[in-house]
Amino acid sequence: LQIGFCLFQICSFFQSGQHGIVGAGEQIAIRNTIKHRILFPAPYYSGESKPPKHEIKTDSPPAMHLLNTLSVLIFGDNEIAVRIPSAFFSILSMLMLLILTAKHFSKKISILASAIYLFLPINTVFCNMPNRFSACIFFSLLMFDGYLSWVKNGKTNRLIECLIGTTCCILFDWSGYVLATCMAISAFYKGFEPCRNGENRVRKELFLSLSVLIFIAITLKIYWIIIGKVSGSSNVLQIITAGGSTNTDIISTLKELNGKVIKTVFPASLKILSLLWLATIILNHALKKWKEEHLVPLSFFIAGIIKFFIFPSQSRYLFFWNQEFAPFVSIASACIINSIPESINAILKLFKFPSAHPVVKATIFYFLIIILFITYIPQSSKKFITGRRTGGSFDSEDQNALYRKILFAEKVISWTSPGYNILIHPSFQHRIEFDFRLKDRIIKTGSVSYIEETKKSMLSLGGKVAIIGDFEKIDKTLVLQESKKHPFYIVDSNFFLDYGKNQGSLKVFMLTPYKSGFLWKFFVTPFNPHMRLQRNTIMEERLMNNLQ
Repeated sequence: LQIGFCLFQICSFFQSGQHGIVGAGEQIAIRNTIKHRILFPAPYYSGESKPPKHEIKTDSPPAMHLLNTLSVLIFGDNEIAVRIPSAFFSILSMLMLLILTAKHFSKKISILASAIYLFLPINTVFCNMPNRFSACIFFSLLMFDGYLSWVKNGKTNRLIECLIGTTCCILFDWSGYVLATCMAISAFYKGFEPCRNGENRVRKELFLSLSVLIFIAITLKIYWIIIGKVSGSSNVLQIITAGGSTNTDIISTLKELNGKVIKTVFPASLKILSLLWLATIILNHALKKWKEEHLVPLSFFIAGIIKFFIFPSQSRYLFFWNQEFAPFVSIASACIINSIPESINAILKLFKFPSAHPVVKATIFYFLIIILFITYIPQSSKKFITGRRTGGSFDSEDQNALYRKILFAEKVISWTSPGYNILIHPSFQHRIEFDFRLKDRIIKTGSVSYIEETKKSMLSLGGKVAIIGDFEKIDKTLVLQESKKHPFYIVDSNFFLDYGKNQGSLKVFMLTPYKSGFLWKFFVTPFNPHMRLQRNTIMEERLMNNLQ
């Protein structure tokens, strides 16, 4: 199922919503990295020279960006190449969650936690979106699996697994630092526990803890120096948290988290179960019943909360920034459901009633699972459809109009060559999802007078120039004049005027849908029809008569 979610729409356009903005920005950044040999991404820069420092984005470690760049070098400059690494790590995260919970919790909790994780909207909607969080989650789970196994059996290969996971998770995202620190703190306290034979000696966990904390400090310092040099700023913290809110009111911030974010990508039933688990953890700690495996969901909860406070703007508007909560919610909810039959049994014993029969306990367990998924899956399915249709923004934007502009950009590419100067008329509403498709073209925007002056300047220097805009919002006398000297194409409600060619023509193209098969609906999109451009000579004659 997870593989299916990751393959669904893996070839779709970066059209709208968070999928569109982030995906298009990442693809532009990859082109800049390949072209200008820069370490950090420059997602909004399309110039010919090396990006200036203020255009380079240094608010996260660059490991995932470099991995995406490698994928594009191997598979080509297209949407699927940019999505492959994130989709791959999303599948590995699911597999690692299944393995870790089976080894350190129970097989029942493993299946249940993985099923909950699978259907979380934050997973189903964003699992194949270009982002670094799926990789960070995978390596963090690998780190915790290695640590918990090493604490139990002391085998060197498990320690190596832990150290590999630690190193990689901090290379992909800042939350990896929090998760690794939580593991190190746990190991620190574990190192002071009395030995079984009663000896007072420093245990091996203390060395692991101090080593990890020193490694985190050194790595963070190196990043600090690199980011300072790349950005040209001494205030590195401000650079990293760019776009963050200045609101320091803890209550208000938690209300924002519990409001838009949690309600959108985490069902209410799971929120209740997760909060109940947190309450039981506090109680277990007070009763000295803390278990080492509790570290895993608790660490993800702490990482999610800390990141929301450090990056409130991004976490509030970019839902996928809150993926650290997914392992916490899934494991915590599964643990609570699994513990309810035993809790009922304990209450019966407390009041000196006979213990519940195993069949009764099993019936209660499966009844709770059925009730959970009867309410959970329909909610998640609705969020999944809305989220995928809107590119993860969950809004009511006109997807059809955005899709048509993407197809228009594809035709502009086919009519021009690399190095063309594309001047965008102010009548044309465009965004990064449109701009990034004009690869190897030089895009310029501005007022009507600026466009006219730029056109004259470029033509005088022998450059190739084309203008695009909204056909409904331009002076129609321009159409008649220019179409006699240069190609003037009308596509849907947009126009393309090519000053690079001196052969006059007026052509009208209409976007017409044709039959969409399974491959289109599954791998591209079921929400937009497969469309192609067809020349409409009748409309051309009618338009020419009206203009004359």
